Amino acid sequence: MISNNLLVKILLPLPFNDGFIYFVKKNQNPKIGDIFQIPFGKRKIFGVITEILDKIPENIAESKIKFAESKYPNFSLDRKLIDFIFWVANYNLAPAGLVLKLSIAVFLKNLAKKSTEIIFKINENYDFSQKITEKRQKILDFINDSSKTLADIKKNEDFTISLINQMVKDDILIKEKKEVDRKIIKITENIDKNSFKLKNLSQKQQEISDQLPLENFQVSFLDGVTGSGKTEIYFHLIAKILEQKSGQILFLLPEIVLTTQLIRNFKDRFGFEPEIWHSKIGNSKKERIFHSIISENIRILIGTRSALFLPFKNLKTIIIDEEHDESFKQEDQISYHGRDMAIVRAKMENIPILLGSATPSLETYQNSISGKYGHFILTEKFSRNDAVKIEILDLKQEKLEKNHFLSQKLLDQIALNLLDQKQSLLFLNKRGYANVTICKKCGDIINCPNCSINITYHQKINKLICHHCGHRDFIPKKCQKCGEKDSFLLSGIGIEKIKEEIQEKFPKARIALMTSDEIKDLDIANKIIDKILNDQIDIIIGTQMIAKGYHFPKLSLVGIIDGDASFYNNSLRTSEKSYQLLTQIIGRAGREKYQGQVLIQSFNPKNPIFEYIIKQDRNRFLEQEIAQRKLLNLPPFGKMAEIIVNDFDQKIAIETLRNILKNSIFDKNIQILGPAPMPVTKIKNRFYYRLIINSSRNFNLQNYIRKITNNLKLKNSTRMKIVID
Repeated sequence: MISNNLLVKILLPLPFNDGFIYFVKKNQNPKIGDIFQIPFGKRKIFGVITEILDKIPENIAESKIKFAESKYPNFSLDRKLIDFIFWVANYNLAPAGLVLKLSIAVFLKNLAKKSTEIIFKINENYDFSQKITEKRQKILDFINDSSKTLADIKKNEDFTISLINQMVKDDILIKEKKEVDRKIIKITENIDKNSFKLKNLSQKQQEISDQLPLENFQVSFLDGVTGSGKTEIYFHLIAKILEQKSGQILFLLPEIVLTTQLIRNFKDRFGFEPEIWHSKIGNSKKERIFHSIISENIRILIGTRSALFLPFKNLKTIIIDEEHDESFKQEDQISYHGRDMAIVRAKMENIPILLGSATPSLETYQNSISGKYGHFILTEKFSRNDAVKIEILDLKQEKLEKNHFLSQKLLDQIALNLLDQKQSLLFLNKRGYANVTICKKCGDIINCPNCSINITYHQKINKLICHHCGHRDFIPKKCQKCGEKDSFLLSGIGIEKIKEEIQEKFPKARIALMTSDEIKDLDIANKIIDKILNDQIDIIIGTQMIAKGYHFPKLSLVGIIDGDASFYNNSLRTSEKSYQLLTQIIGRAGREKYQGQVLIQSFNPKNPIFEYIIKQDRNRFLEQEIAQRKLLNLPPFGKMAEIIVNDFDQKIAIETLRNILKNSIFDKNIQILGPAPMPVTKIKNRFYYRLIINSSRNFNLQNYIRKITNNLKLKNSTRMKIVID
């Protein structure tokens, strides 16, 4: 049978590490990357040919091999993208089928869908011995032996719909609905290089722009303080590619809310609005973008990390803004870091990639100072105004009113800003009104019934909400522990409480609340940003989403309500992430003509990180962090992985990890810690435990983990995830 057919391996978008073997008829001309519909169990499913085999493997009987069926004619995956899919799967110890799904999920979702159209054909059973009018005969001659669609008939001005319908009533014509392949209207960008209106660059910006590579693989890091004009350098790089006849650009951002101002500026410079790819756009729009990318109708795409896996036809460069941001880390189903995988894709495509940040990740900084990456430095703000003044306010010395959280100095400065018609930003990375609801009689705290964490009260909707599983409830009428009625007090701090305090102190102030609870989509974000830019907002109160990327010319004051909050974490990157977050928030102040001022409230003002922040000595902070990581052999100088197991039964989760430990092989290059509970041990009634594995840099950690987990038999209720570095 094999002599008349080809033997292929087809990868399915399912949790499998490798493809399945099928026969394909030679006359279908199968190639690597082609998409075929295949029988799989009782289903028919689409998959991608990843390999063409010379012979049937010894462990498979020829009689068991089925035939692939129809081939999708208009699209196949590039070999480089297939190699990238397998690389991502291999490095992150994830099923290759699920990585494939990241690439073509939208395509597969719509592949089986059909549209219907109305067709007309001649009724062969009609008695044509009867007299036919001239107009009717013209229609019959037009249709002839084939069938015609309504659209076909409408093209002829002599044919009226009423006449066609009458011929159907007279049984001369038959009207039917026919399934047809769906027609997708591709997106076309109106690119006119003569209408580009790029800003003039400073001498330093121009030097950097001239040195950025336009071809061949090279990682470049644009290292610029907040407000130094990195975006204008991005735009000049984009213009160089758009001015060419072909070539596509992928511009990655950590969060889609950051596109709001970027798109406005892009439209001002280039005269058209770029397409955006993220999880919240509708499926039909995603489908149009997908097909416009594979045809190169779209030449620039702005997106979040998932856009990295799209099948670009002619990708020429990748730009990653805010490369340090932890939102580039994917945690669902497959764990991967979007920045790191983007560098791999650029290498496989042999194209340059540009990373940008004011607060680089330790990995990027180390690779830059070591010469592995091109390092381009912008030390001056684009506006050339004075440096931001930063002051730490010791809350131990403050006599705050009960249930109030703003120091007098911060309140006084807000008042001055209001008088001067300048804008202020208050930052607190805690959603809701109060994060503790406690019984005043017995001290019992209301926890989420599904998770091992306090449940947060949201005043706006008068409900308790769990920020991990989404559980919602009203405050109970009585305490379940002691039975006391109406005994609950709201304690702790949340951003809604800060808004309440500001409204109490400054009742006439115009306030914008910027949190994920308030901003559900880009339209809402656009409206709020319009108000801020049009001087209709005096005080912005926001969580982490306000910390990065925004440029508000009249914003001069930043108040950080709880400067200590980000330090209460025991992860490898706590200091790094705390420094980055605080620096990014500080960077919102004084970006144009006004002097920036930052007041940080803290109960621990002698924290060493504050010293680096006040002196704005980022490099010394990073060097100190690098020295610590090097001493402890931690990334980027060593490797680290987590094996995370969860189950509804706590004992099963722990026992599963203990079984992995039993299978572990002693090696002087590794250290295994655990089993230990995750910081939030219970989420959605599942218990989470982990092993942490550290190894030297030259040790093949992925192979080691495969060996100790390969023969592991998980119970049906047990889930396991592996996180690399």
